[in-house]
Amino acid sequence: MSIPNKILDSLYFGLPIITGLKGEVENLIKKHNVGYFCDQSHSWSNNIVSCLENPKKREILSLNAKSLYQEQFQSDFIYGEFVNFIEKNY
Repeated sequence: MSIPNKILDSLYFGLPIITGLKGEVENLIKKHNVGYFCDQSHSWSNNIVSCLENPKKREILSLNAKSLYQEQFQSDFIYGEFVNFIEKNY
Protein backbone atom coordinates (compact mmCIF):
# COMPACT_ATOMS: atom_id res chain seq x y z
CA MET A 1 0.00 0.00 0.00
CA SER A 2 3.04 2.28 0.16
CA ILE A 3 6.14 3.05 -1.85
CA PRO A 4 9.48 2.77 0.01
CA ASN A 5 11.91 5.67 -0.20
CA LYS A 6 14.47 3.49 -2.00
CA ILE A 7 12.04 3.07 -4.89
CA LEU A 8 11.60 6.85 -5.12
CA ASP A 9 15.38 7.31 -4.98
CA SER A 10 15.75 4.86 -7.87
CA LEU A 11 13.16 6.73 -9.92
CA TYR A 12 14.87 10.06 -9.21
CA PHE A 13 18.25 8.76 -10.37
CA GLY A 14 16.77 6.86 -13.32
CA LEU A 15 17.79 3.45 -12.01
CA PRO A 16 15.70 0.53 -13.25
CA ILE A 17 13.94 -1.20 -10.37
CA ILE A 18 14.19 -4.95 -9.88
CA THR A 19 11.92 -6.09 -7.07
CA GLY A 20 9.42 -8.60 -5.81
CA LEU A 21 7.43 -6.01 -3.83
CA LYS A 22 3.76 -6.41 -4.59
CA GLY A 23 1.06 -3.76 -4.49
CA GLU A 24 1.90 -0.18 -5.40
CA VAL A 25 5.48 -0.91 -6.43
CA GLU A 26 4.43 -3.78 -8.69
CA ASN A 27 1.76 -1.55 -10.25
CA LEU A 28 4.25 1.28 -10.87
CA ILE A 29 6.69 -1.05 -12.59
CA LYS A 30 4.07 -2.60 -14.82
CA LYS A 31 2.11 0.57 -15.63
CA HIS A 32 5.07 2.88 -16.25
CA ASN A 33 7.73 0.43 -17.49
CA VAL A 34 10.36 1.48 -14.96
CA GLY A 35 11.89 -1.89 -14.12
CA TYR A 36 11.34 -5.58 -13.58
CA PHE A 37 8.88 -7.30 -11.27
CA CYS A 38 10.03 -10.70 -10.03
CA ASP A 39 7.25 -13.05 -9.06
CA GLN A 40 9.31 -16.26 -8.94
CA SER A 41 12.79 -16.98 -7.70
CA HIS A 42 14.16 -17.83 -11.16
CA SER A 43 12.90 -14.55 -12.61
CA TRP A 44 15.36 -12.60 -10.43
CA SER A 45 18.41 -13.91 -12.26
CA ASN A 46 16.70 -13.63 -15.64
CA ASN A 47 15.73 -10.01 -14.99
CA ILE A 48 19.16 -9.05 -13.69
CA VAL A 49 20.82 -10.56 -16.76
CA SER A 50 18.28 -8.86 -19.03
CA CYS A 51 18.96 -5.50 -17.41
CA LEU A 52 22.72 -5.89 -17.73
CA GLU A 53 22.77 -7.26 -21.27
CA ASN A 54 20.20 -4.96 -22.87
CA PRO A 55 21.47 -1.35 -22.73
CA LYS A 56 18.70 -0.03 -25.00
CA LYS A 57 15.98 -1.39 -22.74
CA ARG A 58 17.89 -0.16 -19.68
CA GLU A 59 17.96 3.34 -21.19
CA ILE A 60 14.20 3.24 -21.84
CA LEU A 61 13.56 2.11 -18.26
CA SER A 62 15.83 4.89 -17.01
CA LEU A 63 14.07 7.59 -19.01
CA ASN A 64 10.68 6.29 -17.91
CA ALA A 65 11.80 6.30 -14.27
CA LYS A 66 13.03 9.90 -14.40
CA SER A 67 9.86 11.00 -16.19
CA LEU A 68 7.62 9.26 -13.66
CA TYR A 69 9.48 10.88 -10.78
CA GLN A 70 9.11 14.33 -12.33
CA GLU A 71 5.41 13.84 -13.06
CA GLN A 72 4.26 12.25 -9.80
CA PHE A 73 6.83 12.38 -7.03
CA GLN A 74 8.79 15.63 -7.31
CA SER A 75 8.50 17.58 -4.05
CA ASP A 76 6.96 20.67 -5.67
CA PHE A 77 4.15 18.53 -7.08
CA ILE A 78 3.61 16.58 -3.86
CA TYR A 79 3.57 19.71 -1.71
CA GLY A 80 1.07 21.45 -3.99
CA GLU A 81 -1.23 18.43 -4.01
CA PHE A 82 -0.99 18.15 -0.22
CA VAL A 83 -1.87 21.83 0.25
CA ASN A 84 -4.89 21.43 -2.06
CA PHE A 85 -6.01 18.38 -0.09
CA ILE A 86 -5.72 20.19 3.25
CA GLU A 87 -7.55 23.28 1.97
CA LYS A 88 -10.44 21.22 0.62
CA ASN A 89 -10.81 18.88 3.57
CA TYR A 90 -10.04 20.93 6.67
